[in-house]
Amino acid sequence: MEKISVIIPISERHDDVGEMYEEYKNALSSMEVSYEMIYIVDGEFDRAYRTLKSMNERGENLKIIKLQVFGESAPIMNGFKASTGDVIMTLPGVPAGGSDGNPQTPGNLDACDMVVARRWPRSDSWLNRMQTKVIPSDRSLPYG
Repeated sequence: MEKISVIIPISERHDDVGEMYEEYKNALSSMEVSYEMIYIVDGEFDRAYRTLKSMNERGENLKIIKLQVFGESAPIMNGFKASTGDVIMTLPGVPAGGSDGNPQTPGNLDACDMVVARRWPRSDSWLNRMQTKVIPSDRSLPYG
């Protein structure tokens, strides 16, 4: 594998993008592999966009795509189109670091085409947990 493309959507649920970038950059650098970070920013979040743009102008290794219409799938699809890596990895705008506070990264990426992050263990509010139990998710919909 030569390169990983990391896609990070920034929407209403996002942490400080500067801190998040450093956290993800440190985890990716420890993997000793070439990578690109692609941030897809919801058009409503100009502050995050300006911060990322400033970081990019200082020479940080990131791409920024600003969308006016965000939704669920648009950021990921735009990230796929902009990626140039051999493996695509999606990461959330809210890191859920490992036991040491850093995101955990998979060991053998040579065997992968894509890596999708998940938050585990989840620590949602009681309202989010209730919604998950009551409202059907996309997983219950048939494909095809």
